[in-house]
Amino acid sequence: MYVLREKKVTSTKLGYSSNYINRVKRRVLRVSDGVLRACLKFLSIEEYTRITGEEIEVVDVATVLRVLKYAL
Repeated sequence: MYVLREKKVTSTKLGYSSNYINRVKRRVLRVSDGVLRACLKFLSIEEYTRITGEEIEVVDVATVLRVLKYAL
């Protein structure tokens, strides 16, 4: 709802029909993984943290490679 109301993202920008999004809003249909994924594309890390209360740790490529190398 935050993405639709505050960010003013339309259903077509999300890649869904307005009928489908309205049914999700009215809670006739559950929020699918695809709709959630489409909405997350419009959120910044700060907005996501504020909405969910979860911190996201930004990791650089060198750290990922080092961890993968250690794991193998």
